[in-house]
Amino acid sequence: MNFKDIVLCPRMGKLNCRAIASLLATGLFNGSAQARKLLSDRYMQMKKNCGRVPHDDSRWDLDGIIADKTDKAALLPVPHIRMGNCGTLVNKLWDHQNFGLDMPTWMVKRGGKDKRRVMIVSQDPFRKNHKVGRLVLSTPFGFHSTDYRNICCRNHTICCFVERLLEECRACVYLTDCRKFYTSDNFVNSHKKQFKGLFDKTLGDELTVVAPDMIVTLGNDAADALGARHAHKGFDVQEIGRYKLIAAHHTNTHFNHFKTGNKDWCKEEYFAEVFKVVRKELRRKSP
Repeated sequence: MNFKDIVLCPRMGKLNCRAIASLLATGLFNGSAQARKLLSDRYMQMKKNCGRVPHDDSRWDLDGIIADKTDKAALLPVPHIRMGNCGTLVNKLWDHQNFGLDMPTWMVKRGGKDKRRVMIVSQDPFRKNHKVGRLVLSTPFGFHSTDYRNICCRNHTICCFVERLLEECRACVYLTDCRKFYTSDNFVNSHKKQFKGLFDKTLGDELTVVAPDMIVTLGNDAADALGARHAHKGFDVQEIGRYKLIAAHHTNTHFNHFKTGNKDWCKEEYFAEVFKVVRKELRRKSP
């Protein structure tokens, strides 16, 4: 797919860059005005650079913050001082290695008018090789970075899945994580109860803004965050409140073949079947 045909983070009523930046700042960073501005500026930068600016270009630097141009991923390591007072719990995270946040992104095919929305909820913003003192900003599955998608992508399956949703369903695809922060020393998980409130409220606020026609959870943690049943038998379509949801296995699950009943799937076949279910449900909602 030519991602120059894709618009990253377009304004779609309540779903827009400033709204999501404000939502993240309020839910995760103690309402810090500094965090809100930086996240909003980062969204505008990603919108402008997506699809045409290589990872090692200085245009990924942001207002004095030098981008980490390794791994083809156009990462932004933000020092604590640039995020302001983020609250007692989150302020501690700058003392831990590989402190990461994946900023939610949403995409539509250029010129598309269909307002059908699919929300994909993954698990956490995994990071490696980053020292203490920085919050490393990226996006779920690196969709803001052309180089990462085309050269270094470790999630080809999800790229194909998203591509088909954009192309064949003409849907807006919104990607996010259920656990918003990551540190490699397990600090976030070891303080699960304290962080759960932040994460759950933020995800709930995202649901309200996005108003998805269909939700796809990747992995058991994502299913748990939305109160859904796990995908024990391949995948499981279910109603969660007013939302239709399909619980699926994570694309990082190391299976070459996955057995459900009498059916043996390879990973590509499995997500092709998940796509068919999503497409069917979207067609029911709008012609």
